[in-house]
Parts: sequence; structure tokens; C-alpha cells
Amino acid sequence: MFLAACSTTSMVVSWNQKDAPPREYKKIGIVVITPNTSNRATVEDALSSEFRSKGIRADATFNTFPFAGQMGQMSQYGIDTATLQKKIRERVTANNFDAIMTVALLDKQKSEEYVEGTSISIAAPVYGYPYYGYYSYAYSTVYSSGYYTTTTSYFLESNLYDVASGNLIWAAQTKTTDPSSIELEAPNYARMVVQDILTKKVLKEK
Repeated sequence: MFLAACSTTSMVVSWNQKDAPPREYKKIGIVVITPNTSNRATVEDALSSEFRSKGIRADATFNTFPFAGQMGQMSQYGIDTATLQKKIRERVTANNFDAIMTVALLDKQKSEEYVEGTSISIAAPVYGYPYYGYYSYAYSTVYSSGYYTTTTSYFLESNLYDVASGNLIWAAQTKTTDPSSIELEAPNYARMVVQDILTKKVLKEK
């Protein structure tokens, strides 16, 4: 799951409550919902770091909510959805989170495109001739064969909730193309998400 070194991350769409004043939270919990614990930690750390750089406290939760994104494994131990939700609410209260941001992989798409071959005409140099000698240059053509390229796009859904009311106050969908390194792309994604939240004045920057 998630993100890239030579990739392109873009904002597809975002939403927030209109006419609502900027909110100020004491501690935002970042929850990336994926069974891949390494990727989860990387994205949560990137988001919490970006929030903190803007004076907003946010904490990664991969140690607080280790079961996030592992519902399939939880069911093997007889833990159903209702029980899991109860445990999450208890952890939220115990850790004094007054806002929660969730991030989940919404969709993954692959597309294949054929790149046509090209030809380039190159003039063979004729040494010892003046400028009008250019007319007598011999031209050769270099060909490159066509090939197929495969593009993989990841769509992430990010939601920000107010804990007290349980209401969704901001949501966004981002698209990242051709992932190769989550460590390099996660900060780009985090900057885009946090910037959108601050630009829309969902949260108050300190």
C-alpha cells in the first residue's frame, strides 16, 4: 500500500463544513488503516510531523491502536466489529484525543499505455566545407521501437472527525501515481493534506 519516490500525488477532491469557524484541538490522533504496519507507521509519522510543524499537536497511533486495519485477524479471535469499535472509543478517551484523522486506501487502479517508437534524422558532418556545404549533408535516421508502460494509481481517503460530536469535519481523496518509495512520498502527501486543511480554515494554525 501507498506512495512513491518518482510518483505524483495530487488532490482529487476535498470537503469541509461550510461557514464553520476554525477549530482548535489539543491532540489529534492519526490512524492509518492498513494491515501493513511499516507503511502505517511511516504515513502516521509524516502526518503528525507536518501537523506539529504548523503548531498543531498530532500523534501517530500505531502503538495506541495496533489493531487498526486488522479486522480480518481480529475476527479469527472472536472480536467482532462492535467490540472493536468499543475498544477504539476506549483508547481515544484514555489518550485524550479530541480529534481523529483516518487514512485508508480507497482504490487501486492499473492502466497500460503503448508508447510509439520515434525516429530522429541526424546530419552527418562534412568537415572542411563552408556553410553552403551543409546542403550536401547525408542524413541517417535512428529508430527506437515502441513499448508498453504500466501506470499504477493509488486513491487514498482521508477523514478528520471531531471526537465530541462524532461528526466528520473534513474529508479528501488524493491520487498517487506510480509508487516506489513510501518514505519519500509520505511527506509530500502529508504536506498536501495539512495545507488543504489549513487553507480551508478547518483548523487554526498556531
